[in-house]
Amino acid sequence: MNILPLVITFLLIFGAISIGFLSNLHSDKKESESYIGSLRALRNLQNMHEDAEFERIAASDKSLFETLGDDERSPIRYFRETRFESPKGRVNLYLLSKTSSQSKLLYQIASTYIHEVYKNMSSLDDKLRGDFATLVLDGIVTAQTKYYKSKKTYLKLEDIEFEDPELQHLYLKMLRGTNTYDLKKKEGYPSFLRLFSFIEDNAKPIYYQFASSPLLEAMFGKEIAKAIEEKEFEFQKEYPEKEKEFALSENSLRELIFSGQDKVPKTIELIDFSSFSKKDTPPRAYTDTKTNITRRSAL
Repeated sequence: MNILPLVITFLLIFGAISIGFLSNLHSDKKESESYIGSLRALRNLQNMHEDAEFERIAASDKSLFETLGDDERSPIRYFRETRFESPKGRVNLYLLSKTSSQSKLLYQIASTYIHEVYKNMSSLDDKLRGDFATLVLDGIVTAQTKYYKSKKTYLKLEDIEFEDPELQHLYLKMLRGTNTYDLKKKEGYPSFLRLFSFIEDNAKPIYYQFASSPLLEAMFGKEIAKAIEEKEFEFQKEYPEKEKEFALSENSLRELIFSGQDKVPKTIELIDFSSFSKKDTPPRAYTDTKTNITRRSAL
């Protein structure tokens, strides 16, 4: 029996399959290289854009720098612009699971804080824009209350889900935050997890030493917050080595508030005035020291 035709047929089929496989492999490789190349190009473009933006801001805002010599400049930043990134800078929302006058006060502060930081989100729908902060807080409290009844513990903030799809989408964007942000200039916004926590703890929910400027405004109003900033920043520039004393003491804060009001607001009841410790300082890597723009990093 002549098997030569059978062998030739087998070789032809095998050759065709091999050529097809190699062709597909080459195509996949080209596609992979093209994808990686596009990612690199996008990354380079983003880096170029960020560098250009940093230079623009630095050039347009000379107040960011204080002259030390003829050619030497060093940035002077109000300490609250970066210190709030410490875990102690997060407002603990646990008190909202309780029913009390302090809980109502914290709700008011937290909703004002959320609104101030996230009100300029580009994706914020018009129908949510006015009361989105209270909707987010209400959703968090509802989810935590429901979960606690069955599990006797609380969810992490990043695990909370809203029934309303639009609100869920908005909350996810708040959780992610933007790659860069500047709270003072209201450019971009930090992750919600940088500003808030939900930890079962009966300690006071706000650490004064680590409160951000928008949080001070939410607690005391813009006028008093501005007076606090001016007084603290003046001391910081005059005594840069006294980091533990940058923030006003409780007595000094009460005096400052009382000088402009008939009575000290009940907000102070929610504040922990524990002294500052360097071990609680957030990593410097979060903020670009040249432009004062903060880059997002892992939580």
